[in-house]
Amino acid sequence: MLLCIAQHLMTRVLILAGAVLAAAVFPQTVETAAVNRVLTAAIPASQLTHLDLVALDGTVDLKADPNPAATAVTISVALDPPRMHNFKRPVSADLAAVELALHAEGNVLRVGLTNARAGNIEASWTITVPARFSARIDAHNGAVVVEGLTGGLEAGVNAGLGGGRGAIDVTVPRGRLLLSMGVGNIRATRTDAAFGRAVVGATVGDAELYLLGHEIVAPHAPGPGHKVSLDGKGGDVLSLKVSVGDVSLKIG
Repeated sequence: MLLCIAQHLMTRVLILAGAVLAAAVFPQTVETAAVNRVLTAAIPASQLTHLDLVALDGTVDLKADPNPAATAVTISVALDPPRMHNFKRPVSADLAAVELALHAEGNVLRVGLTNARAGNIEASWTITVPARFSARIDAHNGAVVVEGLTGGLEAGVNAGLGGGRGAIDVTVPRGRLLLSMGVGNIRATRTDAAFGRAVVGATVGDAELYLLGHEIVAPHAPGPGHKVSLDGKGGDVLSLKVSVGDVSLKIG
């Protein structure tokens, strides 16, 4: 009887000791959701034709205003602390101190954030511009979606949020395309079939190019990458490049 009680007590001690050891080796983190801060602005755009956005980490949703008589740029950006990466959470910017940085010079509207930098904030941008606009987007880590712009687009993404894959997804009627990705995927559709030169390539990954629904087939050279190019008779250059990931361009 006493032996059984002693064995039972010993088992409970071992279980408790194991629990304490597990807690020490694998600490538990309880995350509290933070209420984000949203900044908004509306800028008269009768003299503007180009948007230059420094987006930092996060997402960008840029669309052309469906109203052909639109004369304003509307901006909404939701701010959040950076998410965890490699089991660590970077030090967050003081969200209360972050403001929109807006500067119009000639035909260019420059947009960014004050008191913030890549790595210490996550920003979710929703922007509407007149369809005639061109744009340049520096998005660092995250995803970019662009629809409807006719003036051309330059966009670069390093990778995805939290160590994942980045994404660039573009659907436009016309205009030049200069799209680059570090780790992630690019998909673009351009309905105008007139262009000067199209080049899609992945250093490690696959590349696809379609013209009027027909795939332009290019052999895979030795190695992990793929590149497809095609010359046209128009003037716009269409360049889509990925370091690690896949890339696809559909023309017409």
